[in-house]
Amino acid sequence: VVGTGLTKSVYLNGQAPTVLDLTLPSSPPPSQGVISGLVRDPAGAPQAGHQITLVGSSLSRSVATDGDGGYQFDALPADTYSVSVVDTDLTQSIYSDGHTPITLHLTLPSPPPPSLGVITGVLRDEAGSARTDREITLTLLGANLVRSVVTDDDGTYRLDGLPAGTCTVSVVGTDVVRPVWSDGKAHITIDLTLQPTLVARVDLGIISGVLRDQAGMPQARRRMSLMGPSQSRFIITDNNGTYQFDELTAGTYVLSVDGTDLSRHVWSDGQAPVTLDLTL
Repeated sequence: VVGTGLTKSVYLNGQAPTVLDLTLPSSPPPSQGVISGLVRDPAGAPQAGHQITLVGSSLSRSVATDGDGGYQFDALPADTYSVSVVDTDLTQSIYSDGHTPITLHLTLPSPPPPSLGVITGVLRDEAGSARTDREITLTLLGANLVRSVVTDDDGTYRLDGLPAGTCTVSVVGTDVVRPVWSDGKAHITIDLTLQPTLVARVDLGIISGVLRDQAGMPQARRRMSLMGPSQSRFIITDNNGTYQFDELTAGTYVLSVDGTDLSRHVWSDGQAPVTLDLTL
């Protein structure tokens, strides 16, 4: 019988009629396997809205847990299945014979421990002596996290409970800033050294002026260059056409306007301000 697999052999003698009754085989029962269960957290509380996937050799399905944390896959053929909770490492394998209902409860893994990143160090001056009672600040970049501590009697500081990320450690009231990456777990040591205080020199010269066109209009956003003893600088004129080069040592300088043939030689004694207006 075509399409059934039913075949019978029969002998004919070429004379007598032969009667052969055939009985079709029974249809296989439909797949009725069921895998169901509850999803709970480590404390045993039902977890609603979690996506559960079931993968076998011939099918793949997905359902979301209901308000009681329950899920169910039915009409399953006999097979070995992997049942997983999406966005977790939780996966379990189970065999269904295609008939018997199976209960498989799932418990979500415990959350990772809280951040334990630590940054410690010692603050010293340029002579290597520990500095006490100085404020150290940590700022986590891209996040609203700022911590401050004060160095103790031996100059040490400690900032703990830090999440992963890039942060800066700085000494308040100074230019000392150190960037550092914390993975939220490791103990990192960052020693800090104060730089010697620089005394501003009062004997440095200034060359300044205004750049104008032939009509006397100030020329803004023009690049000015200054070349002199052991240095070369440039500056951009402001909206009023003004420029200023300061902290100049004594010497002869060449002042020019980039992109033009305009240049002037000017002497600075390293102390008195010099004013030199230029016209394009």
